[in-house]
Amino acid sequence: MNNNMDKEELCKILEGFHIQVVEIGKCADSVKAMKEIGVEKLKIAPRFFMAAKDAFVFRYSVELCKLLVDEKKNGDITVYRICDLIKSNSSYFIDESNVIKLCDELLAELENQSETIENLRKRRNKTYGHNDKEYYNYSEKAVVDFTLDFEIIYHIVNLLNNFSFKILYDVGSYLQIRNLRYNSDDIKKLFGMSTWDEDIYKKFENSTSLRIKVR
Repeated sequence: MNNNMDKEELCKILEGFHIQVVEIGKCADSVKAMKEIGVEKLKIAPRFFMAAKDAFVFRYSVELCKLLVDEKKNGDITVYRICDLIKSNSSYFIDESNVIKLCDELLAELENQSETIENLRKRRNKTYGHNDKEYYNYSEKAVVDFTLDFEIIYHIVNLLNNFSFKILYDVGSYLQIRNLRYNSDDIKKLFGMSTWDEDIYKKFENSTSLRIKVR
């Protein structure tokens, strides 16, 4: 498939990629928030939070598979295809050498996480996407056979998020403002816990230099 395209078409693909990554991040952030809140506090509505966590895990797992596996399918928008498109149309970016470097660094790190990505693919194939009889109904066997560490998954999500944000900035897209993943930490507000957006606001309020600029 021809990778050369006009800038508008490329930006549309990159913006779609960014939105998808942000949505994945919101799900992963919500799971992280529930882990930080702890089981005891979540007992206020255990069945709700269990169902919510399962839904978040299912969503980010399936969406990550779309981006991280089956990269050889012709025309699929995966992170590998995204990197090919960026390299083939690097002249549209502010810093050509930098975006190519970003692509190479991302792909190298994903290669380092190949075992996790492969296990994620297998879970998708055996449980999330199909009713494989050996792993039917999300059996414990799938957890044992296809081990996944949430912290590694979260690391991969952050890699994709940072990458998508940087390439949008470098190509001159105004969609950068959609990089607001952390509003999913609103779940913490239910328990009176500090959240990312509140911490930033407090830093803003307490900054003398910023107050002077505002005046």
